[in-house]
Amino acid sequence: MPDLPKGHPDFLAAYVASTRASWRRMLDDIDARYGVGRMVDLEPRHVRQDLARLAPIPANNRLKVWRALGRWWYDSGLVEANPTAGWTAQGPENGRPHTVD
Repeated sequence: MPDLPKGHPDFLAAYVASTRASWRRMLDDIDARYGVGRMVDLEPRHVRQDLARLAPIPANNRLKVWRALGRWWYDSGLVEANPTAGWTAQGPENGRPHTVD
């Protein structure tokens, strides 16, 4: 990330590119791991299993991708229910710390 104020156009462009690349890596990994599965068979427990193998911060980032996918699948009529509806990121109040000592 460039050493510029957060509102600077060059900083924002780098931030968008970084975020897009991060999401693309997570989407590619989800596709590689579960791409043969059917969306209609996806249940919340499958997403929980995927997140459980990750440390807290990567799991929260991955959850953002799962929630976006679930919302898009539901809004597009591809699934009857969003498997991540109502989920929130894990934090200290949910038993997972934000930082590791």
